[in-house]
Amino acid sequence: MLKQEKFDAKIVQNPMTRRPNWQESQSPYGYPLAEVASAIIKEVRRGKDKEAAFWAHQLAISGEQSQRFLWDILLTCAIEDVGLANPLALQIVSYAEKTFFRFEPGYEARHLVVCYAAMYLARSEKSRLIDDTLVCMLKNLRDGNLHP
Repeated sequence: MLKQEKFDAKIVQNPMTRRPNWQESQSPYGYPLAEVASAIIKEVRRGKDKEAAFWAHQLAISGEQSQRFLWDILLTCAIEDVGLANPLALQIVSYAEKTFFRFEPGYEARHLVVCYAAMYLARSEKSRLIDDTLVCMLKNLRDGNLHP
């Protein structure tokens, strides 16, 4: 059984937008959350499953706003980094998100869901085709060079 984490993360709100300032916010263990978010993405891309799970856990234990940020990151990775190499990744991560929020805060199965999703993405084959296609298409549209 996992020891209950303390939710004493330092979340700094931007007074103008009333949204978290991730650059100045920290996990309960003192990790800057902007760097944690970056580390999740990098470890998923590198295929380092345990490291991806570790960093995902840091966001998950940092409160509700951080948890929503975590799932935005994981869903984006499923599209942008895994993409068509594993078309089920988006569906699986989306279902994992629903499962996570179905469990009550403090229920240890939430930690398992986070680890599952992060490790699943890290172990998946990767393809940047979707992101590359969109970037190229938008550039060609701006330059007036897209004529399908």
